[in-house]
Amino acid sequence: MMKPLIPPSYYQDTEIFQREQVLIFQNLWNFAGFTIDLQSHNDYICAEIGGKSIIVQNFHGELRAFLNVCSHRFSQIHQLPQGNGALKCPYHSWTFNCDGIPIGIPLVERFDTITDAKRESLRLEKWLVETCGKLVFVKRNDDGIILKEFLGSIYEKLAEFSEAFGQKINEWQVKVNANWKITTENTLEGYHVFPVHKNTFGKYGIPVDIKYICNELHTGYSDKGNPEYFEKFKKKIDRPANFLKKIFLKKAESIFGKRPLKLGSYYHQLVFPNLTISTNDGVGFSVQVHQPINSEETKLVHHLFACKLELKSKIEQGIFDRVAQQFTKMYVAVYEEDKAICETVQRGISSQNKEGGIFSLEEQRIYEFHKAYAIIMNFNPT
Repeated sequence: MMKPLIPPSYYQDTEIFQREQVLIFQNLWNFAGFTIDLQSHNDYICAEIGGKSIIVQNFHGELRAFLNVCSHRFSQIHQLPQGNGALKCPYHSWTFNCDGIPIGIPLVERFDTITDAKRESLRLEKWLVETCGKLVFVKRNDDGIILKEFLGSIYEKLAEFSEAFGQKINEWQVKVNANWKITTENTLEGYHVFPVHKNTFGKYGIPVDIKYICNELHTGYSDKGNPEYFEKFKKKIDRPANFLKKIFLKKAESIFGKRPLKLGSYYHQLVFPNLTISTNDGVGFSVQVHQPINSEETKLVHHLFACKLELKSKIEQGIFDRVAQQFTKMYVAVYEEDKAICETVQRGISSQNKEGGIFSLEEQRIYEFHKAYAIIMNFNPT
C-alpha cells in the first residue's frame, strides 16, 4: 500500500522551504526559459530559481548564466523578464563581459587601483547553463552532473517535444495560495479529474491504454483518450445540421495533420522538481512552471505553444487561430479549477497535525515524487 512520504508539516514549514531552495532549486538543474527568446547577441531572460534572480544571456551565440546582482552595490542588473541589452547595471553603469567581469567602470580613476586581479574578484556569480532542444536549464552547484545525465531517459524526448514547438499562443501567470509541492502533485494524477474538471477535461470520459512511466526523478503519463466519446462526437458532427462544423474539422485535420510530432496519445511529463510539459498528440503543448514564492504560495507560469506548422493561406491562418483560441480557453479554465482546489488542499493540510493519507494506483506518480524528494532532502520517511 502506497502512503505519503512527505509529512504535512513540509507543506508549510519555513525552514523546510529554505532547505528546498538550496537543495532542490539551486543545486539541481532547473528550467529557466526557452532558446527562442535567446536568438541574438545580448538577448537575455531572467528566471527566479531558488529565491534568486538569474540571468541567462546570449553572448555572440554562447549562453552564459549569472546571478542578477551587480558586484558593486548589489543592484539587480536586468529588471525585465526578457529583453536585449548589454550586461550593464542601471545604478552606476558598471558593464560586464561574457565572463561576468566588470570591463566598464565609470570614473574608474576615483577608485583605489583597479587591477586585473581586482576585476576578477568583482566578477558576477556564475551559474551553469545547458540546453535540451529549445529548453534552457541552469544550476548553481557544479557537482559534475551534466544536464543530459540529470534528465536521463527523457532527454531525447524533451528535445523532440521542444523542437516541435511552433508559435507561442499564450502565456500567463497566476499566484496560488498553496505550497509548490501541492500544485505539482496535483498535475501528477488524474484521480481528481471528474470531481474537479467535470466540465473541462472530465467531459471527455475515462481514457484507455493508460501508462505510467516512472523512474527515480522524472515521471510520465500517457493515454489514448476515450473511444466512446470520440464515437459520440463523430455521430454528432455527421448530422446535417452540423455540416459547417464538419467542413471546419476536416480542414483543421488537414492542416494539423502536417505537424512534426504524432504520438497517437495524450502525454504528460514531469521534469523534477517543478516543470511539467503536456501535449495532446503533438497538436499543442502546455509548459507549466511551479515557482515557489514562500512555504504557502506558488507562482504558476503557463506557456501554451501550438505545433510547428507552415500556414499557406489566410483561410489556414484563420482556422489555426480558431483552434488556438479553443486550446487557450480550455487550459485557462482547467488552471482556474486547479488553483481553487490546490488552495483548498493547502487550507486542509495546514490544519493536519499528524501524518497519514493513502495513494491509489492513479496517484503512483505522486509516490515517486515523494521518494525522489526524500532522497534529495536527505530524510528517512517513516
